[in-house]
Amino acid sequence: MSKVRKTNNALMLENFDIKNLSLQFPQQSVGVNVNRIYIQIAKYNQNPNRRTEVQILKRVLATAYNKKYIDSKYIVMTLEEVMQCFGEGLKILPKSTFIQYTSHFNLEQE
Repeated sequence: MSKVRKTNNALMLENFDIKNLSLQFPQQSVGVNVNRIYIQIAKYNQNPNRRTEVQILKRVLATAYNKKYIDSKYIVMTLEEVMQCFGEGLKILPKSTFIQYTSHFNLEQE
């Protein structure tokens, strides 16, 4: 399993093998840095071949706006969604992009 480091009340994944995890547990949730989601939308927005990814990212933001986010900096996404939206660039993303999401985190309600 991944090495985990605690930072700002969140567990940051040091060695996050997202490809392997997404194949085994596609519906498992992780926390994704909200800034990375906005950056990805900005990158894909003008590309008509990336409409599906943009729709997923916007839906995740809308869902988070209405009910669930982690530590106000991370939004919950499934590994399947992460692979679809970030797949090509996962290797170059900083470690702070993803945190481990577990049921013991209290999701803040708006």
